[in-house]
Amino acid sequence: MGARQAIFNALGGLARMVEARGQRRAQSSTINRRGFRRSYSAGSVSSLTSDWNVSDQTADETIYPALARMRARSRDLARNNDYAKRYFNLIKTNVVGHQGIRLQVR
Repeated sequence: MGARQAIFNALGGLARMVEARGQRRAQSSTINRRGFRRSYSAGSVSSLTSDWNVSDQTADETIYPALARMRARSRDLARNNDYAKRYFNLIKTNVVGHQGIRLQVR
């Protein structure tokens, strides 16, 4: 056996070892020691979740196309809806306070 053949044999054996190790890792990432398959139940599809439409967009990306309309509607509610008026009055009283927002140096 020549040196070249010995190198090819060694590389072939190394490749088989790496492949077997990768297969073991792939199996161990989905099946734990007890033989149970690991996964997130939130990712499964069942009769309860089959009609659940999801989006991979951020909240900003979802809101942006309708932002002007939503802003106008919320301002309209603040002017014309008694519940919204009361909410903003409570925020002004309990969160901001009677003195408003002031700078305080420590």
